Amino acid sequence: MVAFPKLSVLVLVSMTALVFGCGSSGLGGQGAGSSTRFTSFSGQTLDGKRFDVTPHIGKDVVLVSFWATWCEPCKAEMPFLQSFHDRYAKDGLTVVSVSIDGPDTSADVAPYIRRQGYTFRVLLDDDGAIAQRHNPNYTAPFAVLVAKDGTVHKRIAGFQPSEAPELEKELRHLLGLDAP
Repeated sequence: MVAFPKLSVLVLVSMTALVFGCGSSGLGGQGAGSSTRFTSFSGQTLDGKRFDVTPHIGKDVVLVSFWATWCEPCKAEMPFLQSFHDRYAKDGLTVVSVSIDGPDTSADVAPYIRRQGYTFRVLLDDDGAIAQRHNPNYTAPFAVLVAKDGTVHKRIAGFQPSEAPELEKELRHLLGLDAP
């Protein structure tokens, strides 16, 4: 039967998209002007201190990225997060990376971050409380872009390097660095 091979290919493509986080920025996204307020959180940094995002909400543009050490698309996104942090922290961008690694892999987070030389804030979400509030499907990678007024500008499921320039344009706009 001809339909069976087509169905198999469809299932294979769907499973690949799920495994490799091939979502685009349109999935679950909200455009500018959304009235959804971002709910603050705090978490443990890699050096064991608490970080509270509350002072940044309503003041800075905040990019919260959920990732895991076992997620290759997440690892591909990290250099872009570092680049955004390096370029725009002085302009009011706060990058917060939340590891959703579970107990089996959370010990790998700090060594990975240090080895790569990343300097943006990284939090451990060992109990899943942060993800439960902002990423309940535990999608990885998954990002939430919060405008200076504290509203959710966009939710981004998955990561493709080709989407990074568009995200940077949105960041620059939200930071007031470029016209829309």
